[in-house]
Order: sequence, then C-alpha cells, then structure tokens
Amino acid sequence: MESMANKVLRMKMWEDENGGTWKKNVTDISGEVLCVSQFTLLANTKKGTKPDFHGALNPEDARRLYQHFVERVKAGYQADRVKDGKFQAMMEVALVNDGPVTLELNVGGKATPEKVAPEKVAPGKAAPGKAAPRKAAPGKAAPGKAAPGKAAPGKAVPGKAAPEEAEKEH
Repeated sequence: MESMANKVLRMKMWEDENGGTWKKNVTDISGEVLCVSQFTLLANTKKGTKPDFHGALNPEDARRLYQHFVERVKAGYQADRVKDGKFQAMMEVALVNDGPVTLELNVGGKATPEKVAPEKVAPGKAAPGKAAPRKAAPGKAAPGKAAPGKAAPGKAVPGKAAPEEAEKEH
C-alpha cells in the first residue's frame, strides 16, 4: 500500500516551467489529491453484458484497505491537501480533467496477461521461454480454463461465492 501511495504522489504528470511534459508531480506543483473509491472501474466485463464484481473484496475489508491507502497518501504529503470521498456512497464529483490522459497505476508483482503485449508466435509453437500451448482432450478444459459447469482457478461459478483471495498490493 505504501508503494501505491508513493506512486500517486510521485507520478510525473505535469509540465515544468519550460513546457517540458511529464516533468512534475503533485507535490512539486503543490496540487491536491482526491481519493475516491471506485471499484466499478475494475469490473470484469469479458462475458455477457452485465459487469461481474465477484473478484471484489467484501465491503468491510475494502473499506479498511481504502482508508489505509488514504492515510498513507496523507502521511506522505500534506494531509490538508488530500481529500477523499465517502466509501460506498453515491457521489457527484466535479472536477476539471486536464488533458485527455487516464493512467492506471500499478506497483509490484507481475503484469497480468491483459497488460502484456501479445507475442507473435506461429500457432502451436512456443514463445521464447514458454511451453507450447496444449489442446484440451474432448470433454476436458484447456490448461487454465474451466470445464463446463466448473470454475476456473480463482473464479466463481455463477450463484456461488468467489474463493477467498489473499490481500494484494495494487
């Protein structure tokens, strides 16, 4: 959590005095930080037309994690320059978006497959350092996929609770 709070405060997103882009962070410009819990940004929308939130923490754990994050940002900057919303509340947030820039900040760990550029490899061949893809036998799931009616590792079957996940630092 500490590393994400530091990244928020030290990410260079503003111009310097000479017009150089990506040169200053929020502390350099004495800006303000607005922390708003918005878990809907990370909904799983791969299947169907309804967002899936099975991967979300339960509200009590999520509230503690969010409050801890806000406290870490305040501790790393000037507490009066850090504002936050009300957790789990419908809020109308007004702001001026300076530029067409949206960044997803990540810290630690490995990139998820969705974040990694696809490698150009001939079908059925292995990428450097990786095993060749295997095909599933009839009636069986391919590696990393779920068989019909079964949940893939780390996923929930509709109507059943999602497996518990260890707290991760994002």
